[in-house]
Amino acid sequence: MSGDPALADPVPPSAAQLPAAPDRHRHRPDRAGDRAGGNPVLPGVGRSGDGTVARHADRQRLSIHAVRQILDELLPRRGPAHHHRRHQSGRRPSSRCPESEEPLVSVLLDVRGLKTTFPVGAGQIKAVNDVSFTLGRGEVLGLVGESGSGKSVTGFSIMGLLEPPGRITGGQILFDGTDLTKLGQEEMRRLRGRRIAMIFQDPMMTLNPVLRIDTQMIEAVTAHRPVSKAEARALARDALGQVGIPSPEERLNAYPHQFSGGMRQRVAIAIALLNKPDLIVADEPTTALDVTIQAQILAEVQKLTAEQGTALIWITHDLSVVSRLADRIAVMYAGRIVEYGDVAEVIGKPHHHYTAGLIGSVPSRNRRGSRLAQIPGMTPSLLTLPDGCAFRTRCARADGDCAVMPELTGQGAHWHRCVHPNTQVLA
Repeated sequence: MSGDPALADPVPPSAAQLPAAPDRHRHRPDRAGDRAGGNPVLPGVGRSGDGTVARHADRQRLSIHAVRQILDELLPRRGPAHHHRRHQSGRRPSSRCPESEEPLVSVLLDVRGLKTTFPVGAGQIKAVNDVSFTLGRGEVLGLVGESGSGKSVTGFSIMGLLEPPGRITGGQILFDGTDLTKLGQEEMRRLRGRRIAMIFQDPMMTLNPVLRIDTQMIEAVTAHRPVSKAEARALARDALGQVGIPSPEERLNAYPHQFSGGMRQRVAIAIALLNKPDLIVADEPTTALDVTIQAQILAEVQKLTAEQGTALIWITHDLSVVSRLADRIAVMYAGRIVEYGDVAEVIGKPHHHYTAGLIGSVPSRNRRGSRLAQIPGMTPSLLTLPDGCAFRTRCARADGDCAVMPELTGQGAHWHRCVHPNTQVLA
């Protein structure tokens, strides 16, 4: 093995090495790093070429929140740093989104009352129903929930990629002050790939099967930036290397069918990162990747948000990933946001019983030999939703008061949509 102490270090580059989101800026002169006692050793965010291997000079020890026992790995506590703009919420009051006394310094994305519907023979499917949230520059929002909860449709609505007959029927999507719902296809095409990018769950939604990888990546660069073909190719090669593609120069000459499914996904991620966009919508991008490559991708994403100020919406089912990557979580159920707030608040003390059910379903919370916990019942059809709270048919705490749709209520960094909020602290 090489004599380089960084490469010889025994700590593996697993996903658990990733730094907590509030600590990503600890090397800035206006930030004081949290070096409280704890167990896991985590890497600092280094230069662009540092990779995911932790060096001794960059390590710190972070304290552990008790809720981390629900996850498969020990994760760092995400305590709020109130002097940092990421924890100064710019949300709106009451039924829309919560609001704090200090607004975000720079709000990049402001979604207000978004409604997306799909007309069918039996009526209108309200896939996204009155969804509101804000996202600051350099901030990461985790969008979680079961399949069919409206997470991906929310992402497609922001990107302007809804397939007919789906359409936005209400609300605003303000991106850097511009309402995306008012833009035409050509205007959206100029934004997509340059200032806004999306990583799809299926990489073949990004890749053309009959074109070489270099052709597709070079076109993605030259369509938005005045650079030569040679410069664009160099950018493409570097992007492939960033996401862990071996021999990137040779791989540029390959076709998508010559890659495995996981490598195709890495190529799709590289294309999304090519132009260093202001906003990335990531729809479960690491589902098909092994844990080592997943850690490398997450490290690159964190580096991008820290160094470039890129905002990120991370759509996922994986609570462990979103716990260490996101600054805030929005939990969706049946097209609505039912809980919203800082990661530590929502994961540590969920107020909505659906959120508590999701966390309780994590296998590591179960004792050996006991039955796995689960949320009873099935997600209701969006065509036949019950009156009031859509979760009440599956909730053990539901009563007659739940027949009226509750508004988002709460304070500070934690808001929920529940008449009888959960009060149990998860340990």
